[in-house]
Amino acid sequence: MIERVRYYAGLFNFGDDINPLLCTLITGRAVKEMHVLDETPEDHILMCGSILYYANEHSIVWGAGFIDSRSPIMGEPKGIWAVRGPLTAKRLEQLGIEVDVPYGDPVLLLKRLYKPVPLSQDYEYGVIAHYIDRKTVEDWPDNILRIDIASAPWKIVQDVNRCKKIISSSLHGIVIADTYNIPALWVKLSDGLVGDDFKFHDYFASIGRKDVDFVDLRGGYSHGVLNAFVDYKVDIDLDRLYEACPLI
Repeated sequence: MIERVRYYAGLFNFGDDINPLLCTLITGRAVKEMHVLDETPEDHILMCGSILYYANEHSIVWGAGFIDSRSPIMGEPKGIWAVRGPLTAKRLEQLGIEVDVPYGDPVLLLKRLYKPVPLSQDYEYGVIAHYIDRKTVEDWPDNILRIDIASAPWKIVQDVNRCKKIISSSLHGIVIADTYNIPALWVKLSDGLVGDDFKFHDYFASIGRKDVDFVDLRGGYSHGVLNAFVDYKVDIDLDRLYEACPLI
């Protein structure tokens, strides 16, 4: 039985903070937390986030991905049960690690595990900036709900569900919206994010979305962003992802 989850602890960022909470929702019990830089020789699960680089011989991978298309990996994992998307799988194969596993970010399972307190959708739009981009949305119109990605995870989920549409430069802002069937729009607010947009394309490919490009807001807010949404379907086998979970 896996008792430890290894992640970027202490960053106050949804994609990191959700890891131990999601483990508890799945298992009904608390898990021991390890920082991703902790190399203690104990078996652990790597789940949400672009943390696959840190895998070692004690890692059980379920949903993690790489940060960019050239990322190395510290060691071959003990087991790989799922990865975030097909681009991560391709990179593993380039590194000599063959995988034939489900794709998906485990956050997509939140809807079946956690029901937000019912709220009316009192905002037409919400914006979620990656924590690097937070200052760029301070002057956005007040009728757009600014959702702080550094808030408590359950508050973020509640706030997303207050909105009819989500604008996000954070990958997990998009994933949360997709989880609860709220249309999401990928925007770029700065050049501050590391990686080559690999994690976005990896995720989009996992849900059957091809050729998705960001709306460029690096020059500041534009009212036209509100008309940039497109219809899409989240096409992924969540039963297969859940059944691959090594915690159950």
